[in-house]
Amino acid sequence: MRERSMKIIGKYFLHGLLFLVPVLVTLYVLYLVFTSIDGIFPFTVPGAGFMLTIGLILAVGFVTSNLLGRGLVQLVDRLFARLPLVALLYTSIKDLVNAFVGDKKSFNRPVEVFLDADGQIRVLGFITREDLAGFGLVDSCAVYLPQSYNFAGNLIIVPRQRVRPLAADPAEVMKLIVSGGVSSKPTDMGRFKETD
Repeated sequence: MRERSMKIIGKYFLHGLLFLVPVLVTLYVLYLVFTSIDGIFPFTVPGAGFMLTIGLILAVGFVTSNLLGRGLVQLVDRLFARLPLVALLYTSIKDLVNAFVGDKKSFNRPVEVFLDADGQIRVLGFITREDLAGFGLVDSCAVYLPQSYNFAGNLIIVPRQRVRPLAADPAEVMKLIVSGGVSSKPTDMGRFKETD
């Protein structure tokens, strides 16, 4: 009887843990983001700095979207591109942001890469550059491999014949990789289909 009660308590504890940990961690990360952004401005009203930041981002987006603003964007690009260390940092960050949310998204072509000759060992990734001939790497492409449970990844150079495109939603493939295969199920993606 006592052993059965302990099993039930353990089961309830585990269920509570499985529910609470993702919820609390998500809320904590959102709280950190909110308070960090809110703390940029010295307002005493909670949320005022956050709202001002959102408004500022929207205003800059509006200005840079019109014809006059595009000239300003090009001017800033040219200025930052001429500064020795700043150019490297600025262009890297700009390319990374554009890869996720810009017009030139880089993580929209999911592929599987064959690591062995038999094609039994494979990894999922995203083609980020189709042609590497300018680097002396003929018939190769760049594939980015995100890491599971981490905001990092590896770039590998592979022969094109070892890469096969997937007919799958890029966001679902990214979720599958980042979660270590736990988050997405094949049925969520309409199964991974090979493309020719």
